[in-house]
Amino acid sequence: MKRSKFLALLLTFALLGTLLLPTAGFAAGLTSNYVDREVNVGDKESEATFGSLYIKESEDFPNAFSEDETDPSVITITLVDGVEFPSDVVDDEDAEAIFGNSSPTLDYVIQSITDTSVTVEVYSTEADKEKEKLQVDFDNLEIDSDFSGAVEVRVDSLDNAITSGEYVIGNVLGSECTATVVNKKTVAVGDTGVKLGTIRITENAKGAMVDGSEIVITLPDDYEWNEDNDTDGPVILGGSLASAYEDDYDIDDEEITLYFSESGLDYRGILDITPVVDIPYDAEPGDCEVEVEGDGDLDMNSVDLVLAKVEDFGNEVSIEKVKEFFAGQYDKELAEITVEQNTEDSINSGRYIVAELSSNAKFIYDREDIDEDDSKLKLGDFPCTEISDNKIVWKTTDDVEDDTEFSIDKLRIALNLSQPGDVTMKFSGSAGVEGELVVAKSLAPVTATVENATEVKIGVQAQTVGDVIIKEAGAEAIDEDGPKTLLLKAPDGVSFASRPTAEVIEGDLKLDNSNLVKFRDDNGDGMYDVVLVETDKVSKNASAVKFSNIKLNVDRSYPEGPLTLRVGGSAIVDADAADMFNSSWAASVAAATVVTPAPDQENGSAMFLVGNNFYNLNGQMKMMDVAPYIKNGRTYVPVRYLAYVCGLKDENIGWDEASQTVTLTKGDTVVTMMVGSTTLTAGETTTTMDVAPEVVNGRTMLPARYVAEAFGGTVTWNADTNAVGIEF
Repeated sequence: MKRSKFLALLLTFALLGTLLLPTAGFAAGLTSNYVDREVNVGDKESEATFGSLYIKESEDFPNAFSEDETDPSVITITLVDGVEFPSDVVDDEDAEAIFGNSSPTLDYVIQSITDTSVTVEVYSTEADKEKEKLQVDFDNLEIDSDFSGAVEVRVDSLDNAITSGEYVIGNVLGSECTATVVNKKTVAVGDTGVKLGTIRITENAKGAMVDGSEIVITLPDDYEWNEDNDTDGPVILGGSLASAYEDDYDIDDEEITLYFSESGLDYRGILDITPVVDIPYDAEPGDCEVEVEGDGDLDMNSVDLVLAKVEDFGNEVSIEKVKEFFAGQYDKELAEITVEQNTEDSINSGRYIVAELSSNAKFIYDREDIDEDDSKLKLGDFPCTEISDNKIVWKTTDDVEDDTEFSIDKLRIALNLSQPGDVTMKFSGSAGVEGELVVAKSLAPVTATVENATEVKIGVQAQTVGDVIIKEAGAEAIDEDGPKTLLLKAPDGVSFASRPTAEVIEGDLKLDNSNLVKFRDDNGDGMYDVVLVETDKVSKNASAVKFSNIKLNVDRSYPEGPLTLRVGGSAIVDADAADMFNSSWAASVAAATVVTPAPDQENGSAMFLVGNNFYNLNGQMKMMDVAPYIKNGRTYVPVRYLAYVCGLKDENIGWDEASQTVTLTKGDTVVTMMVGSTTLTAGETTTTMDVAPEVVNGRTMLPARYVAEAFGGTVTWNADTNAVGIEF
């Protein structure tokens, strides 16, 4: 069964293949038709011989011409209007004049002929003769006086294998000669004796250059023809028509007239003219355009030609690509920087090129990196002679003219975190290279915003402020290699009272240690002025981190106004870049506004840190001679400093050695405690404590909570920081 289906498919495809084969009525020609040359003549010519048209059997179809005399290939050749066959050929129906150079095995008979059309019957007299050709010659065609343009012929063939189509055998041009530009030069303002580009005069018809021919060339205003040069004249001539020059010219300001005689050539000739000129010192940079026209007996239309580009004497500096980096990054490579001479010798040999970076970036090389043979610091072949944070110097060689471009790739820089923006390089020096170039874009790595900013009071502890959101400017702006830290820094006089919460709220950045926020004391005063998280994985999509549940202690020295938290950390700024610029902060945000409490709200506050000799009293750091400690779940504080916190002065603190009793007096409130006793008396009220006062190393230590509450204070405990907070 499978075999019969396969055979059926083969038969189907075979049938389709027979249907696709060419039939006797050919839809497309099978010959290769072409013109051997296009002949250009001037519009003054009344007759001309043009190129020949070949209708040739091809490799794939070697028997395109009919081999049947009774059924020949019929071909019609039609001329464009305005061009005609010679009248004698038409009158005589002279097939030989038109087809006489065809293959000898082809027989041809003119079926009909008019001034512009001939129909011929063609067949092969030799069976299976391959690659036969019908050659159609267009000798001495007659041209109407008002005709110009392309001389086209059309081949039409019906119901045979001959290819039809239109072909150009020549052109009748509007003038006997045409002026064009062969090449253009680059020249400089103020150049003298300089060669412009070359003008080419082309004869459109043989013998167009006749006796009395004149060519007039007009320079731009204030340009001058230079007659005193190594070429012995203001023009340099070349080409087959140069021999017709009479070695004679006239100059009238910017205009020169060149005189020619008959060329005597038996073919169309060309003449190349290269002007030698002086360019004024105040010439406008741009195109140098001249006017060229025929005069005397030369038939040539006027034309404006751009022969040169005029540039200021100088140089151009460029960069392959302006790369984007994040501010705070270190060891970043710039793209290739190129210094290009506008003209020869515009860079002075044996002199210096100086490149200076803008203040937001620095080179990261040392003087020890300078090596004249080290290609990494060379500008082309120019060795580096000096390098510092913001400057690099090269010395040009003695063969500057041998090259036009000098490049250096992968210069390495660091970027200032606190100064994003364009990084520029300014060029100067005795070598003549000048200019300023943007070499990189330094982008702020993050932005910081606050949600629900609050008001906080001077001298109050553990006050809630707004949530801080740190958002990347782009993927990988926050780094992770290390791991790296992302932190908030409180200003002087402010500290973190408890551990905030950190979370990624946007993007795919990952934090380390389950988003754990850590404390750090950068000021060395025993208070936590920094909170931070560590990064675990950089983002592929720009991400955002949110710090929330932020509580701050504000001492009494902090001024009214915005309370600003700064954003930084090694995840944002490279340590080397931070040291180089003394800049570690990427952003800042006002998380709260500090206000002064009303007079009836001016109460005290304090904070003791277990194991730390410093304590915070009404926002000011003070020193103790013994540190608080924890015993049986209670925090013990030296009696004197606890009394200060409760608003007592030294004269309000009493100690009876014999009874080991402490007496604290504040207004009408008198509090007594005895060492070793759990009884606390406040006026007529007695309270039983779960711990007793004790003497340690000669210092009486009191349980902080019971004493503070006896004087009307509120006591809080922060397990994250091991801190006791007291407010009145």
